[in-house]
Amino acid sequence: MIFLTGPHGAGKTTVAEILMYYNFVYLDLGGLLRKRHLEESPRITFESWCEENERRKGFSFTDDVIVDEIKKMRFRLGVSSNPPKDLVIVGSRSLKGIQHITGRIPNFNGC
Repeated sequence: MIFLTGPHGAGKTTVAEILMYYNFVYLDLGGLLRKRHLEESPRITFESWCEENERRKGFSFTDDVIVDEIKKMRFRLGVSSNPPKDLVIVGSRSLKGIQHITGRIPNFNGC
């Protein structure tokens, strides 16, 4: 997995699009979290949803949501006839969050 982080306008999406050309699959962490929010609790704000779940499930709640989504994505990709090299993941994560995520994701394509 390649994680691209940085401020708005830094070129993360552009780099991800270049890597897609080389058979990487692009995931947007912010989009994944917002999708889950809308599926679970569309009547409250995204921020309130995050705060409530962090209170109930712990500080790493959003990272665990991302881990679940990455595992689902990798399973779907692993059974395809032309699996990608790996994932390029764009989002605002801390080093601790990235370590939490990568420590819970199994190897893919021997990596």
